Amino acid sequence: MLEKLCDRKSVAPYVRATMVVGLTRGGPAPTDAQIAAVRHHFTVDPAAPSSAEMQALAPHREQIGAWLTKDQLRLTKIYWRLRALQVSVSYSTLYRFARARCDFGHANGPRIGLSAVMLLNWKPQRTNLLTGKYSTPSAYM
Repeated sequence: MLEKLCDRKSVAPYVRATMVVGLTRGGPAPTDAQIAAVRHHFTVDPAAPSSAEMQALAPHREQIGAWLTKDQLRLTKIYWRLRALQVSVSYSTLYRFARARCDFGHANGPRIGLSAVMLLNWKPQRTNLLTGKYSTPSAYM
């Protein structure tokens, strides 16, 4: 029955993780620390090594954060200020850095323009051909 529920390809990463922390098949029961280590192995996101451009931005993290929050500058303005400070990174790298390390773009959510608000509030109307007046169908009121 268990063979039908667990595919060997699904179980293999867990078996490797248990072997890394010192657990063996038929061995003693796992300790709480070993279970926590296996769990930690699957909950931690293995971060890719930082690129040279990301490392160039790291010393300016506090300043970028201040520009974003305190001064409320747009990222393009920050990009040009960094260029003036001889920090030459691409705009896309600055954007990824700001999203990952400065909480840029997470708190406020997407901006909705006036046309989107008007579209969200739109209700169909029909015209009375005799009077020429508009009326909203009762289903949309």
